[in-house]
Amino acid sequence: MATKKRKKNTGGGVPWGPVARAGGVVLAVVVGVVGVSAGVMLLRGQAEAALERRVTRVVESGEPRVVFDWPRLGGTGEIWMDRVYRERLVALCSGALDAVPAGGAGAGPLSRAPLERVVEAARRSGWFVTEGGAPVTARRLASGQVKVEGDWRRHFAQVRRGATMHLISDRGMAMDARFNPQEVALPVIAGARFEPAAPAAQPTDRYLSVWPGADVAAGLELLLFLRSEDPSVFGEILAVDVGDAIERGGRAGRLILLTEGNSRIVWGAPVGRFAPGQQDAETKLDWLRAFRAQYGRIDGGRGSIDLTGPVPEELDRMNGILP
Repeated sequence: MATKKRKKNTGGGVPWGPVARAGGVVLAVVVGVVGVSAGVMLLRGQAEAALERRVTRVVESGEPRVVFDWPRLGGTGEIWMDRVYRERLVALCSGALDAVPAGGAGAGPLSRAPLERVVEAARRSGWFVTEGGAPVTARRLASGQVKVEGDWRRHFAQVRRGATMHLISDRGMAMDARFNPQEVALPVIAGARFEPAAPAAQPTDRYLSVWPGADVAAGLELLLFLRSEDPSVFGEILAVDVGDAIERGGRAGRLILLTEGNSRIVWGAPVGRFAPGQQDAETKLDWLRAFRAQYGRIDGGRGSIDLTGPVPEELDRMNGILP
């Protein structure tokens, strides 16, 4: 009797051995991933706890939470920003660091959100360059403090509004400082028509915009021209009056300089503006240099000088050009 041959399993059978081995590999991978995730979470928790301990030590020591490399004078290395304004900036950025966002999102010690708030507060403070230059940054230090870095916006002149002086940078940006006239030796821009911009929605935006008005811009441009072309001439300037800087009724705008000798120099049209009968800015500057070379002062020791004609003329303050 012939025996039947068994058919080989060629179709639908399941090779359980390889599946079991693959399942073991998958399980091992899953367990590994869970383990790594748990390890990362543990390390992050330890890092957050360590940072919180360092922050607590900083707070208990009375040291500032936010630190800066304060701007210094080139020659002496002395910090030129007054202590009052340094403390105000530290308080502003510390408040941003500690602010709790709605819902508590991004409130962890290692979150980027607090650093971003500090950067935004520093940008809006008026003390950092926001119109070009290095970006403002904030980073955590090993001590638990946050360090803010950027290009310091340097004061250049004062704009007088009533009895108050407002600092502006050499780019015309308002700065967060007000002074009595005797407190700081910077040239004054007098006769400004407008206050610094202060949008109702966000008052701190005033420090992200140039001072409004073509009059202040014209005065600033003249001061920058004098400083750039001849610092010694610039050093004798106490103020520039911009009250008549705007063209009116076909009459060219007029800028007036006040010197250390309490003399008035009628400069005339803003730098780069054409005015019939007037010489260009370079020629007017040459006249001031000639006065200084001959008389030791850019005003020539006169009470008032007019530079708006073909040649300089001495003025009588009450009656105009002297005979």
